[in-house]
Amino acid sequence: RHALQGTRLGFYYNAAELADLRRFGMVPEQARMVAIPGSGADTDRFAPQPMPAGAPVFLFIARMLRSKGLEDLLTATRALRAEGRRFRVELLGPTDSNPDAIDEATLRQWHAAGEVTWHGATRDVRPYVAAAHVLVLPSWREGTPTSIMEGMSMGRPAVVTDAPGCREVVRPGVNGYLVPVRDPQALASAMEAFITSPQDIARMGQAGRELALSEFDAEKVAARILEDMHVPATEDAL
Repeated sequence: RHALQGTRLGFYYNAAELADLRRFGMVPEQARMVAIPGSGADTDRFAPQPMPAGAPVFLFIARMLRSKGLEDLLTATRALRAEGRRFRVELLGPTDSNPDAIDEATLRQWHAAGEVTWHGATRDVRPYVAAAHVLVLPSWREGTPTSIMEGMSMGRPAVVTDAPGCREVVRPGVNGYLVPVRDPQALASAMEAFITSPQDIARMGQAGRELALSEFDAEKVAARILEDMHVPATEDAL
């Protein structure tokens, strides 16, 4: 509160964050607060890629944390496998020292059992997104999930929770589906919708790409910030 008491302009990622900033008095009441979608996505670097052949691949990109909904995803995966559905789930991201983390031994056990494929960490997610059909992030809360915006930019739909941050980037039925937080059954149903209607994957993926260009492009986000700060949006400033 002391550090921010002179704030006149601030930026926030989602409505829940703004509510917390106001509720805890972190910024002065007179401060103007502007919503931005994180840092956006580099829509040139994350260019559209053709859909791969084969059964649907659901890709989870995040740190291996319970609060990212990882155990909910595993429960949903097991339920769909019990129904005989053909699909794959791939996990991309590092382990973590956070007490909330899934330990490496458990991840390797899931991998060895064929329930999921865990790739570990990477410095470039693009080949994994290109090899997948749908991104999935059943997180309990986010700021603005960059991985989902980058996946949208590459033409991939998403299944995410109706949670702060996640709901800001997915339009239900347009570029993916929203499911309740900590609801593996609803998550399984949304994943099943893509499995049984694969034609929706490309359609929603294209809609996601259009959203990425119109609302989440990194250069547009930067220009918006500079405009609010009254800084000329020159090439050097960007």
